[in-house]
Amino acid sequence: MSDDTLTFGPFCARVLLENACAALVGRLDSFRILYLSEFQTQPEYEPGKRAKSAFSWVGDVIPDEKSVQNPQNLWSIDHDLPRISRALFSRHLDHVYWKPAVERMLDFASSYHPEAAVAKI
Repeated sequence: MSDDTLTFGPFCARVLLENACAALVGRLDSFRILYLSEFQTQPEYEPGKRAKSAFSWVGDVIPDEKSVQNPQNLWSIDHDLPRISRALFSRHLDHVYWKPAVERMLDFASSYHPEAAVAKI
């Protein structure tokens, strides 16, 4: 591998990962991305200045430490709504989206028969 590949490869991988996570956040929490889009159209928006509402790894992808809740008590009536994390890999989204998606994928993979697909061709 060339030096350029070793230098540029990790940068491209990070950009791809960030954009993929932002796309998933936008798909699962559309208001978050719509808010950011509207915020950026405001005349006082400065492209080089980081806003408090900007997309960030901690909070949007990985949950804040303070919002991590006891998994046994995930759906307690006593939780404050602002403290419930809507991060991509939070316990709540894990329960609502990730576990069912993995279960469906495993069900599909276990029922898939490649011989039947080849026979149809």
